[in-house]
Amino acid sequence: MKVYIDQQFVIDSKDENIIADEIEKQLEDKKRIISSQYIFNGESITGNWFQEIKLNADTDAQLKLVTEELIVVLKEMKETASEYIIQLETNLPNVIEKLYHTYDNKPLDEKLYNLIEGIEYLLNVAINLNLEKILESHDEMLKELMEVLEANDKADCADLLNYEWLPWLDQYKSELLALELQ
Repeated sequence: MKVYIDQQFVIDSKDENIIADEIEKQLEDKKRIISSQYIFNGESITGNWFQEIKLNADTDAQLKLVTEELIVVLKEMKETASEYIIQLETNLPNVIEKLYHTYDNKPLDEKLYNLIEGIEYLLNVAINLNLEKILESHDEMLKELMEVLEANDKADCADLLNYEWLPWLDQYKSELLALELQ
């Protein structure tokens, strides 16, 4: 597999570990990361470029990677997370209210599962931005939320969202706003 980074030839190897090591070496101390957009055998793709290496290292494939400045990516993460938190703060109270006043046995709404995905996204952003206080209690809170979702317990789900996750979102928002990226 031939690998290029920012249009410069990096390596031609059939060993995925050697390729990965060389890519890592190329990025050391450059404050850049590889974008999720890449070109594989002439086709523009957005996704997991490392998967292409795993699947195709032993072929004559061509992989063209593009880097981005780390600070730019982190600022975009911060902005996207801020926008998502505003949406959650707007919509979550309505979801909680519906949960408190729904007495049927229908399974919990798909929106709640989308909420879980959103929370996981926020947690990944917190990891990337090193928001330590945000990460302290999230594992247990997420586990509890998943358990009540699986049990279809609407009242407990509403309580968790209301008394644990809304304050967590406030803390997250405060930490995010206070974060200065340079």
